[in-house]
Amino acid sequence: MLHFETHESQRQILYTNLGAIEVIRISKHADGCRVDVHAFHHDQQLSELKRLAAEDPRPVSEIYDKLATNITTILDTAAYFPSCDQARNTMYYSRTKRYPRLPARRQNRWLTAEQTTTKSGAQFLMYDSPTNDILIFATKAGVRLLTQSNCWCGDETFKIVPSWYQQFFTLHVFMRGELLPVVYCLTVRKDLSTYSRIFEVVYFKAEVELGVQLDPAKFVCDFEAALITAIEGSFPNTRLQGCFFHICQAVLWQVGQFGLGNHYANNQEVRKKVKMLMAISIFAGESSARGVRNLKCWGVG
Repeated sequence: MLHFETHESQRQILYTNLGAIEVIRISKHADGCRVDVHAFHHDQQLSELKRLAAEDPRPVSEIYDKLATNITTILDTAAYFPSCDQARNTMYYSRTKRYPRLPARRQNRWLTAEQTTTKSGAQFLMYDSPTNDILIFATKAGVRLLTQSNCWCGDETFKIVPSWYQQFFTLHVFMRGELLPVVYCLTVRKDLSTYSRIFEVVYFKAEVELGVQLDPAKFVCDFEAALITAIEGSFPNTRLQGCFFHICQAVLWQVGQFGLGNHYANNQEVRKKVKMLMAISIFAGESSARGVRNLKCWGVG
């Protein structure tokens, strides 16, 4: 027997035999409490998305796309499936409830065995600084990939880190044409000492556990001065190469700074010149300077 309240706060009773697929008996006043089938379907699917987000380790976007693909093949219900914007925050919130609440201070943080090992049982936590300001995660297999790669790539992101940390720094290698992350670092600061410490730990790990010395031929990164200086100090024989994506990003930022955003968006000739300017970064030395002069944007040398 189930009790529920109507909008008029009138107590109603629904009787079932727990195995029925139809209503056995309905009390009076039920006609005024018709179920909105579409709203019911929407809420049902949202609940399923929440359940999957909490139980399934796959990315939230992948979970949503998979369920949406299965459900939206039914035309009668496709229009009432929750939109990605409606579901995203709910799914993330449902997922966070799986994990213990973070302590107020970074110094009180502690890591469980589940957080320091992989699903196969391999050690994943490489380094935890005494003051908890640098966390480095990598497996022995990941470090071995660094030793086998002539080209490393460094990248940072800031939007997905816990509130205690400033950035999430990763080291990548190319493997079968794909860029594969192998070292993951959470850091409180993004300065020379932090980057130098990361490279020192990774270098020591490779030397002690694998018996090899890390010496990449090339390192691709953005144009952050502290990172560049740390790379030059840790790997003096390594050739530095700026990231093409970041140089294009910087050019577009300058387009906005000079008030050319509308021209870039609406004027095909301006857009063409800006993209040609981005492409010049592929060339080096005098070829690059000559390309800028040919654009007639400004004089060089």
